[in-house]
Amino acid sequence: MLISGLAIAIAFVAGWAISRARARTQTRAILAQVDPHSEIPVAASGGPLGQLQDHLVAARVAQAKLDNELASERAARRELERALGASEARYALALRSASDGIWEMDVATRSLELSPTVRSMLGLDAVTDQVNWIDILHTNDAAALLSEIDLHLDEQSNMVDISCRARMENGGQRWLHVRGRALRHANDRPYKLIGVVRDITDRKRAEDVLHGIAVGMATASGDDFFRLIVRNFAEVMGANLAFVARCKDKPPTEVQILAAWKGGDFIEPFDFALVGTPCQATIRDKRITTVCENLEGLYPIEVGFESYLGVPIFDPDGEVLGHLACFGRQSMTEEPHLEPIFSIFATRAGLEIERRQMLMLLEQPPQGAAH
Repeated sequence: MLISGLAIAIAFVAGWAISRARARTQTRAILAQVDPHSEIPVAASGGPLGQLQDHLVAARVAQAKLDNELASERAARRELERALGASEARYALALRSASDGIWEMDVATRSLELSPTVRSMLGLDAVTDQVNWIDILHTNDAAALLSEIDLHLDEQSNMVDISCRARMENGGQRWLHVRGRALRHANDRPYKLIGVVRDITDRKRAEDVLHGIAVGMATASGDDFFRLIVRNFAEVMGANLAFVARCKDKPPTEVQILAAWKGGDFIEPFDFALVGTPCQATIRDKRITTVCENLEGLYPIEVGFESYLGVPIFDPDGEVLGHLACFGRQSMTEEPHLEPIFSIFATRAGLEIERRQMLMLLEQPPQGAAH
């Protein structure tokens, strides 16, 4: 009986092992037949193996779908990154190519974020801490800009649009044209202002010079005209000394000052020799002469002066009648865009010099007249 029972047990275990081996073989065959990219599963037979086949096929199909979706997402992301990179490159190129800079202001803190272009305009270090408009602008101009901003945030204007003066680290100033608009939440509450800044210093300088010409040309003549023109010339250029002079001889070796402005007031006219002065080059070369710095080093006679600008004055035949000149105790920037305006100054001065010379001739008694 014991042997018979043992034989039955051995036969049962052997049969179970054969069944497991056969099941593994059938499973491998089923997996080999499944197409993971097929939307319709391979038909399964009944029983436990059939159910296993159904589950495996469904899992393969689901995995294939997930793989396809993931591949599509990766492709879409690569395309988005490529487009974003191209967009950022175009934006960066536009900023580098434009003269405008970008500014952003947080409405809650009033702190500013300035682009490198704006920081360069203002002479600010690239790593300077956050600033605000009050730190940057002249007091009155900062108040005017902040008032414009408040009006815009209260929806009383379409945008911020104002010109103002910025203080420079070196003590100078730049004129800025500031424009911007508010970004708002869905509830219309503003949270940020973003806009552009343009350096309009050159334009403002030209406007000031033109204004000076208009004031000097309007009604004045004779000595009054010369006094007005040198005063305006000095104020526009920020010069310590400015004068208008006529040549006393031909070829010119000496000039007579007709009006002079120095240190904030008029001074008595005087004559001086041209040799050793920058005025000699202006008259000799018949062109606008600019010495931006080291004037005393180049012309030792000009003690205490750092810069010079001279504008020749011509008669209708192109001969030099005299010149306008200004001297500064600080360096100056060469401004070729102002040269046509300086020439207008000089042309008007030339007409007045000719008128003056004509009056002097008329006042002289005729040759041979009895005394």
